[in-house]
Amino acid sequence: MTQNNFNLDFESFQLLLLQMAQQRSVDELLQLVTSSLASNCNVALARVWMITPGDICNTCNEYAVCQDKSSCLHLMASRGLSIDNTTNWNTR
Repeated sequence: MTQNNFNLDFESFQLLLLQMAQQRSVDELLQLVTSSLASNCNVALARVWMITPGDICNTCNEYAVCQDKSSCLHLMASRGLSIDNTTNWNTR
């Protein structure tokens, strides 16, 4: 049996759930979740991607290769730091 190196203790998980219930916007909720996950020393990067309408396609790096711009994958929240602490992967 393999063991998962990511351990979110019960108290931390309970606190996160209570904090999630207090959020008033999806953006704040996603930022809270990614920040909480990325604060664990065993996590380098926590991201949330969502499929939403292609309303920002003209600024997307994949615009030229995207065939269907009606439904696109968007990065909604990101938190993390590279192992050498030089690259920051935070959004918003």
